[in-house]
Amino acid sequence: MVEEQQVDLENFKQAIKNDHLHRLAELKSSIDDQLADIVISKRIKVEKQVEQIRAEHRSLLQSRLQRQELHVQQQLRNCLIQIHAERIALVEAKLKEKILLLREDTVKYEKVLNNLIIEGLQVIGKPSMIYLLKKDISLVHGSSEILDVRENFGDIWGGSFIEESGSGQMVIDNTFRTRWLKMLPLLSERLTHEIDQIIGPTIKEFSRKLRIS
Repeated sequence: MVEEQQVDLENFKQAIKNDHLHRLAELKSSIDDQLADIVISKRIKVEKQVEQIRAEHRSLLQSRLQRQELHVQQQLRNCLIQIHAERIALVEAKLKEKILLLREDTVKYEKVLNNLIIEGLQVIGKPSMIYLLKKDISLVHGSSEILDVRENFGDIWGGSFIEESGSGQMVIDNTFRTRWLKMLPLLSERLTHEIDQIIGPTIKEFSRKLRIS
């Protein structure tokens, strides 16, 4: 009887132990699962943070590159404006030089001047007033279409300024300075195109190299 009770007690203890071990195993498995979920969650969170940092870094880098590109483009634009202005000034200086040489040749200049006057008188078609540089007045050929010849105080280059007598509604400005100003927009456009053909590809290549994917 005592021996049977002893066996039952041992069996009870073993059952309790087995149940305890089973519960420990289940607890360990649950903890392992929870820890795995935590690790995965943390890993996903860290990966998202890393990707966000990379995206912010790329955005910051792209922003800096864009500012650098704009800065360099502005410097290039200023340089091109300066080149453009210098070229225009050079052409104007050469033109002034040619006009000066022409004016020094009285025979040639007298012919050119009177041709400009005749051209203007034909356009107006009425007797008119002629305005010239003071030293050019003596070069004018007589004509019934010329009412009077007066000094043009606003001119410095030469050529003729013709005004219809009476109402003065029609004028023909054939001064060299005005002709130059009329030619200037076309020259400027052509010069800008030539500069763009030379510099444009360089600017585009520079912009391409600054871009990041």
